[in-house]
Amino acid sequence: MPCQPKGGPRLEDVTLGIDLGSYSTRAALRTATGSEFVIENKESMNSSNSYYAADFPSAIYPFDHVSQPVYLLSPDHSRRETSAKYAFYVLAYADDKLLEEYAVAQRLTNRQNDPAFRKQLRRGIVGLLTVVRDATMTVCRSKRYRIARIGLSIPVQWTSDFEDVY
Repeated sequence: MPCQPKGGPRLEDVTLGIDLGSYSTRAALRTATGSEFVIENKESMNSSNSYYAADFPSAIYPFDHVSQPVYLLSPDHSRRETSAKYAFYVLAYADDKLLEEYAVAQRLTNRQNDPAFRKQLRRGIVGLLTVVRDATMTVCRSKRYRIARIGLSIPVQWTSDFEDVY
């Protein structure tokens, strides 16, 4: 994700780390010298929800009509939600043994072969990652950083099937 201005000073290469959690997603930048900068969710800082400034909600809303947004920065308790993390279990066609460990993902698997539902799950994941990207790029521009590498935390239970989706 280069943002190198023409003729300006060089940008510092950084690594973007993303941790997709069941409840929230976090992102941070790390320089070659070891300095770290946590990406903040400005919406969380300006609201009364239960997230910390560094948290981006992992909740997605794939069960509603396609005209509804699938990802929101603030929880909507009037809608049925699931974690974007569990969407990966459906999109990767996780095996039954793995699903036994994650009962919350099982309620999604009964619609695993529904193309419209799979599209909604992808929309939710893309929505979440787009918000994280936008917040990250704001920091990169202000700090004169350029993302050279991306590190993703991947649960140990996820097989190589998940990597294709992740």
